[in-house]
Parts: sequence; structure tokens; C-alpha cells
Amino acid sequence: MLLRYLKRELENADIMVLASTVNEHSSRDGVVAGGRRLAADVLRVVASQLELGTPLQEISFVGNSLGGLYVRYCAKMLFDRCLSAYLLRPSWNHHTHTSTHTCTYSILTLAREHC
Repeated sequence: MLLRYLKRELENADIMVLASTVNEHSSRDGVVAGGRRLAADVLRVVASQLELGTPLQEISFVGNSLGGLYVRYCAKMLFDRCLSAYLLRPSWNHHTHTSTHTCTYSILTLAREHC
């Protein structure tokens, strides 16, 4: 209920939302499997945005309960391996007159177990 509300409000603010359903009926095979399914879903969206010429500027993950564990595993896997390369964007430092790359993301988990 809360995540549906959040999705609706964010889309009203013109923010793209992926409300992944890849783990809705597959929660008995563990956090690693669920995190991997979620990561594949996120990468699908990232690749789609790149093809459209609108790369993501930042990414946020929100997960509730077991979904929070999936989110933590997914984010760790993606940012360790490859997603940060998709999200890097040039940023000009006016003090040093150099260009750097930034990647902004956030993770919010609600009512999550501590595993």
C-alpha cells in the first residue's frame, strides 16, 4: 500500500518509477536469487533509458520488509559491478577547473529484517 502511494506521488512529480514485480511470487528461494532478479529488472530499465537517449541522472531504491533485503543485495551487486558506469555524468568543478564524474543514489528500506 505504502509503495503504491509512493509510486503514484513520484510519478505525479514527473519521476520515473520502476515498481518491480519480479519477486512477487518467488520469495522462497532466498535473498540472493531475489536480489539478482531485481538487479536484472533494474538493468533492463537502465538499458532502455540509454537506448532512448535519456540516461538516468540518479537512482533510488525503496524496499519494504523482504523487499528491503532484495534492494540491499541488488544495489550492492549493481554498484560493485556495473551500474555506476551507466550513472556517471560529468560534473565541472569551478574551483579546480576540472571535470569529475558523479553518481548519486539512495537506498530506503522499511520494516526490514537485519540479515
